[in-house]
Amino acid sequence: MDGLRSTYIDSVPIAACGVALRALSKPGMWQRAPLGEREGLQRLAGAKHGAKSSLARTLLSLTVFYFCSTAWFWALDPGRRISQYAHTAWRVQDGSITIGTSITQTTDGYLWLGTPEGLLRFDGIKLVPFSIPSFDLAKLTYTSLLGARDGSLWIGTRIGLGRLKDGEFRWHSNPTQRSGISAILEDHEGTIWVTRYHVPPDEGPLCRVEGSGLHCYGKADGIPVRYGLGLTEDSLGNFWFGSSVLCRWRQGSREHLLERDSKAS
Repeated sequence: MDGLRSTYIDSVPIAACGVALRALSKPGMWQRAPLGEREGLQRLAGAKHGAKSSLARTLLSLTVFYFCSTAWFWALDPGRRISQYAHTAWRVQDGSITIGTSITQTTDGYLWLGTPEGLLRFDGIKLVPFSIPSFDLAKLTYTSLLGARDGSLWIGTRIGLGRLKDGEFRWHSNPTQRSGISAILEDHEGTIWVTRYHVPPDEGPLCRVEGSGLHCYGKADGIPVRYGLGLTEDSLGNFWFGSSVLCRWRQGSREHLLERDSKAS
């Protein structure tokens, strides 16, 4: 079975079992012969041989089926109870995590939590306040976090968007404008997008990271709302986000969808 991809469970190749069952399920090789004395005798002898072969195939098929079906159970420990599996919980009432915490994971495996007490990093055992010499991360109010494919951590706050990469924090918006970040998204091409609130009058609520800053889209681009809440991308490349209406928008297209309550339309 060269080139056959098999999944092994307790040394039993499941794909091989499927092939064996298919092969054993083929009908006998003898065919109906013309009538005649010699042909009749040959047919009788062939029938006896075919019956024996059919019985052998049936028994072998049942044997293969038994081992294939029980292979799944061999991968588990039937003597272990669910109570024997241990887990650890970090609960709000224990003070480990604050209500309203933003959470994400970066490519190095760390979990990151943005809390009112600052930025925490979790290694699977303990939560540790994260700090860097060049910037006081504890003074930020976190609204959204995103671990990007390049290993960087994007940080949304009430005053703007920042990026933490290789121990260095850099703003990608003007914090003096105090535009809050609602959500952060990395699209299918790896571009970072955000939705915002408290948007300056001449800017829009949906923005794309461009270089060290943001390129924002608003009324002139078919987005007449003043703020954005949440953000996701569908399989067609449309962006969806909430506001006073539900918005659907795609870059480079003038088409957009605004869903509002019938009383407001």
